[in-house]
Amino acid sequence: MRNKVIILFLFVFVGCGSSEKIIKPAPIEKECKPEVIIQERILIEEQPIIQEKIVYKDKIIYKDKIVYKDKIIYKKQKKQKKQKTRKTPPSTDKPIIGRVEYIKVVSTDILQKAKIDTGAKTTSIDAKEIVRFERDGKEWVKFKFAGKSIEKPLLKNILIKRHGVKSQRRAVIQLRLKLGKISRHVNVTLTDREEYIYPILIGRNFLKDAFIVDVSQTYTVDKKISNRK
Repeated sequence: MRNKVIILFLFVFVGCGSSEKIIKPAPIEKECKPEVIIQERILIEEQPIIQEKIVYKDKIIYKDKIVYKDKIIYKKQKKQKKQKTRKTPPSTDKPIIGRVEYIKVVSTDILQKAKIDTGAKTTSIDAKEIVRFERDGKEWVKFKFAGKSIEKPLLKNILIKRHGVKSQRRAVIQLRLKLGKISRHVNVTLTDREEYIYPILIGRNFLKDAFIVDVSQTYTVDKKISNRK
């Protein structure tokens, strides 16, 4: 009996020992991160701030300020006044002429070369054999231009001061001159231009608001057009 108990004890002890197993912890797997293909920032625009206002008869009240209507009206009137006083831009449809062009003296039907001079205030022509005389109680001037005789009422006399030379009195008359399609009645001074290349000098009183001068060009206007009345 004793031997049976010992064998049973050994069987239970050995069996229990062989059935026990050591449980190892599972290995910790590393977290897999997705591969970055494109990285960008997205900017979300903020909503516009809506400012409340209360409109009265004489003022407007905002959350942080008060604006009186008199000031608004004054600012509007000031802005309108500025816009009215602004000079209108020069027209771009003006004909472009060169430093030398053909000018027609309409009363004589003579076409002559003329120097275009934006630095000269008044137009002048080459006058020969100038004679002053009286007609109907008024002073007139008779002279020759390009071999033709011209008689015109005298408008005034001007005194031209010249350095180192005696001052010269010149007669001023009115003539109708034509350049291209534009014809103008302008004041013209009579002077001997024999020493100059061109018998006519066109000044600003003829050019003003009518032409654009390009000094790099000459004879831009067709001679046939200049010869028409």
